[in-house]
Amino acid sequence: MSRKHTSVLCLLLCLGAQTGQATVCEARFTTSPQIGRNWQTVFFKEIYKRSSIAGIGGLKQTKFTHDDVGLRVWIGFGPTSLKGFVVIRKKGQWSGVYLRPITKTLARENYQQILAAPKSGWEKMWQKLVDKDILKLSGMPESDWTDGESIVVEVKKGARYRTYMYDNPQLQTSEEAQRILAIVQYLRDQFAIPG
Repeated sequence: MSRKHTSVLCLLLCLGAQTGQATVCEARFTTSPQIGRNWQTVFFKEIYKRSSIAGIGGLKQTKFTHDDVGLRVWIGFGPTSLKGFVVIRKKGQWSGVYLRPITKTLARENYQQILAAPKSGWEKMWQKLVDKDILKLSGMPESDWTDGESIVVEVKKGARYRTYMYDNPQLQTSEEAQRILAIVQYLRDQFAIPG
């Protein structure tokens, strides 16, 4: 399947492998139109509601300088309670929050968990996500499945923002579906969040 891709060069801060010094690495945001844009209307209603409960607002609307980076990986939708990873680098400082799925038995003070530094460190984790193509994956058009667990990724670098979705990737055999599942597992491993 061929898709038109437009690449926009962005600069990302990463950790120098041998020197331990911060260096500048290149990565590319790949924007590609997804078929069936209706998913955004449905999914973002839930995303904005959960973001509001967490007090974090929408990533697209968040003001960033050219070096700031934001990543949100949302897992759930449909019959599955929404949960997500929020990772931000603002003014050179990293932070992360895990938004737990809200259930009737979960106390409000436990709706979110502030994340300690990931196992490999913030910069190395970010570079690994870039290497796993978090900025380039194209997402999938909506499928005929209505129930299950979907994944929505939002990423912002400076003023550049993009989002993409994988509908029930655990039921798909495509390489990209497997790659997004591996990214989610990598985040879980880095922050010791059970699957």
